[in-house]
Amino acid sequence: MLATSEKHRYSDLHPVNVLWLFRLCGVSKPGETVFDGEDLLDTLLGKDVRSRTEPIFFERPVGFKKMPMPGFEEQLPDLAVRKGQWKLLCDYDGSRVQLYDLSVDPGESKNLMDSQPEVTRELAGKVVAWHRSISER
Repeated sequence: MLATSEKHRYSDLHPVNVLWLFRLCGVSKPGETVFDGEDLLDTLLGKDVRSRTEPIFFERPVGFKKMPMPGFEEQLPDLAVRKGQWKLLCDYDGSRVQLYDLSVDPGESKNLMDSQPEVTRELAGKVVAWHRSISER
């Protein structure tokens, strides 16, 4: 439960998910508001088969860090990014990096951080920069 003084950033209708809703309703997005999602209405309606083209970023919700996760001996990192076949997890400062190729390892069992240094640097930099940008809002 969020205190009333906390920003509400966790919702099924968070701005990352609503760009398609504006077009569906025939309305313009509000003013100068910047949304970091993609309009996938045609995909949702079955008119197009394309998927996301940009990375999608995640942050572990406040309070979840202390929750035990069945099957995980240690706490998971705080941030994650998905881009194509890749999923990268890391902490807020870019440490404790885990990189997985979900096209061949959907169970995330083999950390490819050392064998894919370019992908690791790119995605870790993007997810840390994204987190800083939402923290400044």
